[in-house]
Amino acid sequence: MNPRTATALAVACGLGCLDFDQFQPGRDAGADLLDSTAPDRPEPTDSFDASAEPPPPDAPPLDRVADRPAACQPGRALVTQLRVAHMAPQVGPIDLCMQKRGTTPTTSMARFQTPSWPSDGLDYGEVSQSVPLNQRVVLTNEAWDVAVVARGTPCDRVPADVAPLATRSIQLDPSTLRLVVITAEPALDGHLVPFINLLPDELCTDCMYPAVDVRAVHASIGAASQRLTFTMLPQGAPPPTSVAAMQTFATGVSYGGDQGYACNQLWGSLVAGRVNAPVQFEVSTAAGRLVARSETLSLKVSILTQLRTATVFFEGEYNEDGVPGPYEPGFVVCYDGLATGTLSNCERVAAQSAAPDAGVDPPAGDASNDDAPVIDVLPAVDDLDGHAP
Repeated sequence: MNPRTATALAVACGLGCLDFDQFQPGRDAGADLLDSTAPDRPEPTDSFDASAEPPPPDAPPLDRVADRPAACQPGRALVTQLRVAHMAPQVGPIDLCMQKRGTTPTTSMARFQTPSWPSDGLDYGEVSQSVPLNQRVVLTNEAWDVAVVARGTPCDRVPADVAPLATRSIQLDPSTLRLVVITAEPALDGHLVPFINLLPDELCTDCMYPAVDVRAVHASIGAASQRLTFTMLPQGAPPPTSVAAMQTFATGVSYGGDQGYACNQLWGSLVAGRVNAPVQFEVSTAAGRLVARSETLSLKVSILTQLRTATVFFEGEYNEDGVPGPYEPGFVVCYDGLATGTLSNCERVAAQSAAPDAGVDPPAGDASNDDAPVIDVLPAVDDLDGHAP
């Protein structure tokens, strides 16, 4: 086996997660009907080859495993890095404080990489760039404490003098990439508070050209009790029959989580076309009921082509009356691996939600609504058979 093949086969990724239900005083009782078992994921390895060189710019497309660039190992980096996505409505701009667990009690928490963090904090709907931690991670399952605070809060006063908005202990491995997703939870008095989720991350792909490594993150508290299916609907000419089934690019995504990256040939067909492509995104429940559909967005194919890696967030809230609140649903599309200043290269597109009841599936065994129609909330688009059977 040549070294490039061996390096490729050593790549894997892991997921940090919490038992989400124990922290949800205001969750819909319908969440109890869901299977909360997290999907199995392989643990990351530590076989990062820092000496590998990328191919020349004019190199031909490379195969996914044996012939991919050895410099691209998805989920791996020279040092451990974090990227932060702020998807918690009503919280306002935030800063992130951190501290390696096991340091002396007198050691204070520190602000997350001051030079690479937005000086005015990370605002709702924004995603930071991926940057190293304040100290190098050197141990497997190394413990760190992270805290979300309001913008401008001195991290060295947390938690002794200032209570954080949210805190969590996480475990990190050397040379891995992680995404911190800040979602929202209802407090006992009804207002929303942040909640910290930890997911794997990627900044490049080993998918065969022109396929795109894409994943979906469910960050909408308005549909927190549902596992969602994510679909991309190309506008205009129907996609080739061979890739039309890949319009659905993620299924069974629970609140605050993802189902990981997957190579997608439909997205790849847009990359191969080399023109900005108008699309719509939609999310639906496991029973096929539409939750929300986006306005039309022209994907920046020229940017997507560079690293062929993307994350699609669905975010938004409902208020106490069960209708969209001040932070209406939307999709945030990030072209992973590329940054603009202190932020990842992302764009947001607004969405319209279905009626509140359309996002709640009937209880198991309730046949009264088995034939309930899917609700369209935007003008109908061409039927491209976008849903998985």
